Amino acid sequence: MGDLRLPDHVRFCEIGGQRIFLDLRADRYFGLPAAAEAAFAALLEEAGPQSSAKLDALRRSGLLVEAPDGRPIEPTRHPAPDSSLIEEADLPPTVRLRVVAEVLFLVLRARRTVKRKWLEPELDASRDLQPPRLSAPERRDPAIGAFLRARRLVPIVPNCLYDSLALRRFLRRRSIDVDLVIGVKLHPFAAHCWIQDGTTVLNDSLGSVREFEPILVA
Repeated sequence: MGDLRLPDHVRFCEIGGQRIFLDLRADRYFGLPAAAEAAFAALLEEAGPQSSAKLDALRRSGLLVEAPDGRPIEPTRHPAPDSSLIEEADLPPTVRLRVVAEVLFLVLRARRTVKRKWLEPELDASRDLQPPRLSAPERRDPAIGAFLRARRLVPIVPNCLYDSLALRRFLRRRSIDVDLVIGVKLHPFAAHCWIQDGTTVLNDSLGSVREFEPILVA
C-alpha cells in the first residue's frame, strides 16, 4: 500500500462489500462515490496505481495522508460478542448517593462532549486515567452493576453514546479496562454504541449489538 495511510481521526468498516467511514473530527459518517470507492478498494487489495486521479482526489480531500502520519488502511475489527452481562446478572438493590452523583456528572460530561463534537479528544484523554488492569469479573461486574443502578436514578433520557462514554470513564477511574465500540448498519443506516470486554457486552443485549458492524473501538 506504499506510503498512503488513513488520518488518525478516520475509521472505516466493510458491510456487504461497501465501506462506511467515520470522521471523528467532523462528527460524520459517509461513503464514497462509486469511482472513489473502486479506487479505495483497489488500494486495499494493493492493485492499481496509487497515483490515479481518484486516489489523488482522496488525498486532496484529506481521506488519505502520506506516511509516517496516520494509521494503517485497515477496516476496524473486533471480536464478535457471545454474551451479555446485563442479560445474565442482577443489578444491586441499592447504590450509594455518591455513586449516583458521580454517574450524573459523567453522563452530563459525556453529553457535553458529544454536543460539542469533542469525541476524539475525549477518547484520547480517557486513556490517560488510572493505568488499566485486566478487568477480572469480580472487580468489573460490581462496578458495572453500581453504574447501571445509579443510571436509573439519573434524570436524563438514555442515550447509547452518552451512557457508554460515561461507563467507560467510570470503569477506567477504577482501573478497569474495557472497549467502547461504535457500530453501524445499512438499510436503513443506523449507528449504535456499547461497552464490551473481550466477547462480553457489558451494557446492552446481544440482540441489540449483533446487527451492527464495529467501525470504531477505543
